[in-house]
Amino acid sequence: MSPISPRDSLLIAFKKAQENLSPIYGDELRIVPLFENIVESRDAFEKQWKPILDELDYDLRRYYYLSLFENRKNHCHFNVAVWHGKNLCAVSEGGYIDEDFFDFVSVFVTQANPNQNHPLKGHIVEIINQSAVEYAKILGKNKVVHVGGYSPGAIKQLERLNLDFETIDYGIAPTKAYVCNF
Repeated sequence: MSPISPRDSLLIAFKKAQENLSPIYGDELRIVPLFENIVESRDAFEKQWKPILDELDYDLRRYYYLSLFENRKNHCHFNVAVWHGKNLCAVSEGGYIDEDFFDFVSVFVTQANPNQNHPLKGHIVEIINQSAVEYAKILGKNKVVHVGGYSPGAIKQLERLNLDFETIDYGIAPTKAYVCNF
């Protein structure tokens, strides 16, 4: 276990990921812990995402956790907001505190901006994966595991990263997940 606090580990990891990815996605890329800017993220969701989702008559329950996150007492170890300028492009979380005994960091919720023209469209999973990899390295872990139901677009992005699709031991039952080994 890292002697650095989870908060500081996230800050260091996201700074490194941002430095690595800014040459590709521009200087407006900002990767920050979600819990550090939840109010800004929630406001951006209300202004940028919700009108599109309302127009599509989309079930907002998929996006419920943004409103719940700020009230949690125990934040997930891994939680991230991905911005490009003033555009909230994605949020993601994973790595519950009780996962410390696993040799990986999990990513189990990823939500992308529904605007088809947002500046990081098609690259969210890569950015979140790189951020999780940097975080896992600080914690002394050797892989990132993407667990859960993902949209067809996210699956394409995961497959484009050449991640392994394998069964992992994740709590109560074995689970199929996309795995990034490093």
